[in-house]
Amino acid sequence: MRKELCCVRTFYLEMTQKPENFAFETKTEYSILQSEKPNLEFYRFLYNFVGKDWNWSRRLLMTDEELLKIIHHSDTEMYILYSDGCPVGFAELDCRNNEEIEFVYFGLTKNSIGKGLGKYLMNFIIDKVFSRSPKRFWLHTCELDHPKAVDFYQKAGFSLYKTQNEMEEIVFQ
Repeated sequence: MRKELCCVRTFYLEMTQKPENFAFETKTEYSILQSEKPNLEFYRFLYNFVGKDWNWSRRLLMTDEELLKIIHHSDTEMYILYSDGCPVGFAELDCRNNEEIEFVYFGLTKNSIGKGLGKYLMNFIIDKVFSRSPKRFWLHTCELDHPKAVDFYQKAGFSLYKTQNEMEEIVFQ
């Protein structure tokens, strides 16, 4: 494993209200379960399984104690998408500020992209978040993410409000 400091273009998006004509449909072939206190091994497996192709590395650089403090915090919510009994994606929310909920992570396994699963999980998350009536639901992503990530978020109802270059420590596996 090699670490390198890189300049990365980062995109900040937000949603201030549930999209109009929003309707969340359940699909019996998929399930979404909340993982209230995932163990470290499972979390790291899922984080890497979903994020390795998009250079997700922040959580790989954390100690066990640092990571547990985040993922076991009472205001961290993690939802896992399953297909045929196997995890194929997850979403993580930071709800410490109930007025401004941060979408910390969202992703699918590489083989699950392009099958409508992202939209299904996104709609579930939007429904969950706006049941709390926040003033803002926001996220940031970067150019290392899936090439269609920003477009996907905008189609879901997020608006781009800031773009900037940032130095990121990237882990190459």
